[in-house]
Amino acid sequence: MTLEDIFNSGRNSGHAALIGYLPAGFPHPEEFQSILSSLAAAGLQCIEIGIPTKHPFLDGQVISSALNRGHEQGLTFTRATSISGDALRSSDLAGIGMIYHTTLMEVGIEKVFSSLNRNHFQAVL
Repeated sequence: MTLEDIFNSGRNSGHAALIGYLPAGFPHPEEFQSILSSLAAAGLQCIEIGIPTKHPFLDGQVISSALNRGHEQGLTFTRATSISGDALRSSDLAGIGMIYHTTLMEVGIEKVFSSLNRNHFQAVL
């Protein structure tokens, strides 16, 4: 399902889209795919996925802790987007990537957008 489909459906039915958030690979990379599948089965239509970064200084304590946990578990940008892409494809959720400006600078703008596009993300914040 695409973001356009989700919002058009909501507009036509008068219901809001149900959109969630999880950091990539949270709580553990091996569990992430089954969690997204369960969320989709429960009615979630879209998921914003936070890509771990070394310094998540713009988020509150809970999200910063979760992003740090992913970074400590060895989730590089490439691994995080790959795990997320697999989970998005299997759950049929629309995916939005949440990345930090520092990720763009560290990884490179072209590589970031190429990887997100290849891994089924439909938008980036």
